[in-house]
Amino acid sequence: MEVIIYAVLDPDTQEIRYIGKTVRTMNLRLAEHIREAKRGNDLWFFRWLRNLDKKPIIKELERISEGKDWQSIEMKWIDYYKKVGAKLTNATNGGEGLHGYKFSESHKQKISDSHKRGTIFCCHSCGDSFWRSPSEITNGHNKFCSKQCYFSFQVGKKKNYISPNYGRAGREAAANKKRLQTHCKRRHPLSGENLYISTSGSRVCKECRKIHKRNHRKVHGNRVD
Repeated sequence: MEVIIYAVLDPDTQEIRYIGKTVRTMNLRLAEHIREAKRGNDLWFFRWLRNLDKKPIIKELERISEGKDWQSIEMKWIDYYKKVGAKLTNATNGGEGLHGYKFSESHKQKISDSHKRGTIFCCHSCGDSFWRSPSEITNGHNKFCSKQCYFSFQVGKKKNYISPNYGRAGREAAANKKRLQTHCKRRHPLSGENLYISTSGSRVCKECRKIHKRNHRKVHGNRVD
């Protein structure tokens, strides 16, 4: 399967603004670029396409036979036009991906490994190693390899900490813990005459409710909206 290195030119100035590659025809590739720009892709190249009044020009730079290193050739063209002062809209230096090209499984794994920016952790429960992405690490999902390990780790603990990030089971456990409380945060008893049941079914401390109303009146007065 041949690979075509192509350039997209400004229709008015004839300047090269983008260099890409494809295994299909250049006209098909240009049509795909235009459709992607209309969908609102925010990359620099597509923003430039949306600002054009005319259809851009596409031309072939080099045709590479199957099996040859097209990545280095594409990078060579991009590097060359950058050095001669072309205002390229390429987001990278080239050499990655290829529209319509099927990579081998080993090459796919190599690309996948290069894009992984997370870290390997050791599970606090079973001791197995597991990988987490940066977003999962930010959300605190880097202590246990699974929900099962998380909940098994909590069995027998005197003071469980419940993470809302573990779905319905975690929320139910937090609700059960709250129902077992005998005192509010100000240490008023949640029983007898001090206990008030709200319309939603929640247990409310009457003393805390009075304090809240007094503080509200101090700030806002007795105004009626």
